[in-house]
Amino acid sequence: MRKLICVFGLLMCFLCIDNLQAQRFKGFSGNTDTYMEELGEMVFSDVNLKGDLKKTYEVLLNDYSQAWNNFSVQHRKDIVKLSQLMFKKNARARSGFFEFIQTQIAFQSSNQSPESYNQWLKGMQEYIAEHNLKIYNAAVVSTYNLLNGGHLYLSKTIHWSMGDAGGYVFRNDSVRGVYAEINSETDLTYGTVTDSNTIYGTKGRFYLMENSFEGEGGLVSWEKTGLSVDDVFVELDKYTVALNRATIFADSVSFTNKEFFSHKLKGRFEDLCSDGKAGKDDSYPRFYSYKKEEIIKNNGDINFDIVENSQGLEFYKNLKTKYQVVPTKSQIGSSTLAQMFLQIYV
Repeated sequence: MRKLICVFGLLMCFLCIDNLQAQRFKGFSGNTDTYMEELGEMVFSDVNLKGDLKKTYEVLLNDYSQAWNNFSVQHRKDIVKLSQLMFKKNARARSGFFEFIQTQIAFQSSNQSPESYNQWLKGMQEYIAEHNLKIYNAAVVSTYNLLNGGHLYLSKTIHWSMGDAGGYVFRNDSVRGVYAEINSETDLTYGTVTDSNTIYGTKGRFYLMENSFEGEGGLVSWEKTGLSVDDVFVELDKYTVALNRATIFADSVSFTNKEFFSHKLKGRFEDLCSDGKAGKDDSYPRFYSYKKEEIIKNNGDINFDIVENSQGLEFYKNLKTKYQVVPTKSQIGSSTLAQMFLQIYV
């Protein structure tokens, strides 16, 4: 009798498992007329989708159904094809599709042209077909952040943002993937939680898959150190930044300091936004001239042979008479302003 009960119990378990598997979403059919229904089936057949996330998804799908009705026939076909590729790469309700749906809604409410959206869809299809899901999903999130708030990069600690003022269109590079071309001069702000700076009037390309920005032109000042944006600044040529860091390194810049020089200096520029720790990264921005001897000639009364641990004190000692700059104890300790000028000159 016990054996019979055990056999019956095993049969019931197998039947339950088969029933659960039968309820699992198998994939998108490719039919645009049934896509929204299939999308809902994929989401709510996920047994791990519970609580607040499930409620949030319900609201999201309701918003998406309204956006879906406004897409062109071709865009619907492209979205379905992209969804099929995503599902094949194991994107699911909790790993890719939520952000994907958010991004489609953001496109619908943005001022992006149909061609810009075409380029994005085409490029994302090409990428996901040949590459891994992790980078693809990150690129989708980057797209949403750009459309929703003008952010090129956004994390808990780092941001690169141009706000709503920047004009851009999406393009597809067959090798490097989708990029946003910022085709009008915009102010690009970068920073940490405690520090930031701005590249004024720059243009460039934001490569989604690489998380990089290739810029051209623009002006960066020493305003965050207390100097006037009109008096001390560099003018950038071409530069490239990794967006997961609030730093910039640029060659062939032109440096202006109206108090010290009557002409522009050529050199390289560095800026690194501080993470808030005292004494760390507080001597930026920095400029390094290509022609030190020219600077020494024009400013011969400045001591250039200064050991690193006494930069602040020696700098102020040499400038006190000429520029009436009197150091405080905190200035001597941090040497922030002193180091900045020494980096400009030396």
